[in-house]
Amino acid sequence: MILDSLLWVVFRFSRFRTYVLKRPGVKQLLRNPRRILLTRLQNVGDMIVFLPTIRAFRRGYPEAEIRLLVKHPGGVEIVEGCPDLDGLIRVRGKGLKNKIRLIREIRNFRPDLFVISTQDYGRVPWGVMGGAKVLVGYEKVLLGSVWKREKLPSLFYRSPSFDPEETELRRNLKLAEACGIDDPDPVARYDWFGADDLRKADRLLEELAGPGPLVVMSPGTKRPSRRWMEDRFAEVADTLVKDHRVRLCWIGSEEEKGLIESIRAKMRQGSISLAGQTTLRELPAFLRRVDFLITVDSGPMHIAAAVGLPFVALFGPGEFAKWRHDSDPLRQRNICVGAECAPCYRYDCDDHRCMKGITVSAVLHEVDTVLKLLKQNVAGEAR
Repeated sequence: MILDSLLWVVFRFSRFRTYVLKRPGVKQLLRNPRRILLTRLQNVGDMIVFLPTIRAFRRGYPEAEIRLLVKHPGGVEIVEGCPDLDGLIRVRGKGLKNKIRLIREIRNFRPDLFVISTQDYGRVPWGVMGGAKVLVGYEKVLLGSVWKREKLPSLFYRSPSFDPEETELRRNLKLAEACGIDDPDPVARYDWFGADDLRKADRLLEELAGPGPLVVMSPGTKRPSRRWMEDRFAEVADTLVKDHRVRLCWIGSEEEKGLIESIRAKMRQGSISLAGQTTLRELPAFLRRVDFLITVDSGPMHIAAAVGLPFVALFGPGEFAKWRHDSDPLRQRNICVGAECAPCYRYDCDDHRCMKGITVSAVLHEVDTVLKLLKQNVAGEAR
């Protein structure tokens, strides 16, 4: 904070500010930047919805060296090995020493273009001190219910208009469009799996081998306020096994084992738990080869979208307009009944009306829609 404040004073009256505002040769620079630095500091879901933006910049600037500024370990795992990136620059902790180290690393990269993603407001000083020639980002963004204004927004060369009704994925694609990249593909794709990840997926699939579609259920999330009722999950699972003859398994973290076992104890039909058995890199390799996912608003929903897996997602207090996937409405089914208190960001909730409003019949209706589509696809391939 102190460094950013000093930076504002220095550059408020510096030659650099005059240089940036005059912007000599910027149009030519945007046509052919040699080095591009994008920012995305958050976790798994946030990173996955940013993948189309990374791919758009690679398509728009195939010869450029593109690096990504990252911080959260989950987000880092997602983009490690991404073929559209030439490297990562990591934010390592707080404090003046770490910030100086970060600025030095950015300066060593010498970015021609510095693009600030929607979740990373306040990073203009990093780009300025890092010597970026052109800065692109939003002047203000809506995070939760609060508008956040960028520091030194006058230093942006281009700044898209922020639409609260757009998805997070599309908002970031507008940054690519602001740089002159036309018609970016709005579909998230994740397909850079390691050999060990694929072997683990093969082993799990062998354990789950059998007749019928393989359906995965993911009931866990870090915030209990976003969880659906355990007895309703159990009822949906029982119906799928009994009436649709599916093979059913549960996924979750080590910490979610207790939740999943509690749901399974309420079931009358059989199921298998894989909770705690997959790493973040192994899970996408596994999910891309199953048939269908039922999930709450959490990381597996975004992973499913990125590997092309059909899903039904149950939204409660989260920002539905922001985080929904809608690039394939037939295969990406979202349920959100809403509530006057939503969106909210409570860790827990005594009322839970937004999740209680999602009925078993509503979920089964969406499940039936997707299962019929899967059967049609199988029948079409058989002809």
